Amino acid sequence: MGENYGFDVESILFSFAVGGLASTLYELGSTTKAKSIPSDYKLGRMHRFHALALSSPVLVFAFLELTTSLNSIYTASMGLLAGAISTVICRVDLLDGAIKGAAIFSLFYFVFFSAMNWSHPNFVDLYWNNEAISGFRVFGVPVEELLFAATI
Repeated sequence: MGENYGFDVESILFSFAVGGLASTLYELGSTTKAKSIPSDYKLGRMHRFHALALSSPVLVFAFLELTTSLNSIYTASMGLLAGAISTVICRVDLLDGAIKGAAIFSLFYFVFFSAMNWSHPNFVDLYWNNEAISGFRVFGVPVEELLFAATI
């Protein structure tokens, strides 16, 4: 399936797994706790776009997958970035947490990926479609992977 569509069931499962890891690491590394949105905020003009903000990652990803020939790591990253931006537009108070979460998970992902590279030399060369990505690497980690980590 991956050869035909650019992503497969494993990619979808992986995305949900890293999303869960990202949110858990953020909770562990954060002193702020989730709280309810005040009732008066729910009546505000920006809150009416909240459903669109929440659905924007899927909408942008699907649109780009259907209309471009970009590698799915780029379309996924752009969809996730669209979701982050639209959420912060609706909830400016989440900007600091979004940046902190991106940094925490990117660092975790970089360390994990670097350990894979160390324990399995040529890991990227063997399993990545290197012709479909930029070829830029940060200490052996494809820059696209770091982009994905930051946006998730």
